[in-house]
Amino acid sequence: LALVILCVYVLSHRTVQSTDQLKKQVNLSRLASITYVRGKKRKKKNGAPLCILNSHVPETYLESIRKLRMRVAREMEEKGYKTLMVTSSVPGEGKTTIAANLAVALARQGKKVILVDCDARNPSLAHVLGSTDEHPGLGQVLRGETELDTALCDVSVDSSNVLRVLYGGKPSKADALLLGRTQMEELIGRRTS
Repeated sequence: LALVILCVYVLSHRTVQSTDQLKKQVNLSRLASITYVRGKKRKKKNGAPLCILNSHVPETYLESIRKLRMRVAREMEEKGYKTLMVTSSVPGEGKTTIAANLAVALARQGKKVILVDCDARNPSLAHVLGSTDEHPGLGQVLRGETELDTALCDVSVDSSNVLRVLYGGKPSKADALLLGRTQMEELIGRRTS
């Protein structure tokens, strides 16, 4: 019985184990492979364990984020893109962590970066960046309750560069509906100082 269960598990297991398997299954090239690092739950004072603003992040993780930054910056420059969206198929895959670390890495290079938490149901960007303050959220900006310049917060990424952040605010199912409206399109197209 155990052998049958093991065989069924192996045959139904669809996890990608290598970059070759990824290329074979989705026929897309990859920008980078991010090292898996298990976070320590006991120390949450300095932000989430995997934010590169945290001094305790392993060097291998930092290097993988730097490789991702170089490739993304090159792709965006070659194709003339100004906006980048990081998404995933299911919750918990690391989209907020990757987006925050990529934004910090780009800002450290002197690029002007605005990081927006568009997860209206479960905003977690404040946690990843280690902010405990209450911030106006994207929903308030889209509803016209707060001006964009007021809602944007500056996060210092090093001695001379800052990252501008629009946090998600309080979780709201109603705000998720605003993401598909013209207000969001106008917000993305708007240039801020």
